[in-house]
Amino acid sequence: MNNNPVPTLSSSGWVYSVSHKLQFLLSYFYESLYSQSQLYYTNITSMSYLLYHYGTDPYKLASEVETSLKNYLSRYLNNNSLVVECTANSASTSTGVSSINMYIQFTNENGKIVTLSNLLNVSGNKITSVVNTVNGTN
Repeated sequence: MNNNPVPTLSSSGWVYSVSHKLQFLLSYFYESLYSQSQLYYTNITSMSYLLYHYGTDPYKLASEVETSLKNYLSRYLNNNSLVVECTANSASTSTGVSSINMYIQFTNENGKIVTLSNLLNVSGNKITSVVNTVNGTN
């Protein structure tokens, strides 16, 4: 099992709990900027970067989010139990809004399977809303 801790700048310090690691990693994914580091330039996983490049093509955006999240999360979570799937719903031509279904499944340190799904509504290059579901509950 991959037990690389996630460093934080919070009072939590280094995080080892799988569920807490995922919380921090997804926060970093949504908040980070692609060019925020000179040392790791081009190696920062960033939702804003993906939206900038693929926000008008929901199918390409879903594919890139899935690939990026798989690579990013597999550094910290067990590759054998990690499932990441992203699918695009067809764009509404009248409103210009499309949606991306993001599904993540992993096994926590107690052997329990945890599922997380996000429904991202995207308009152009911006996320207009996010609906989170963990193990079937909002």
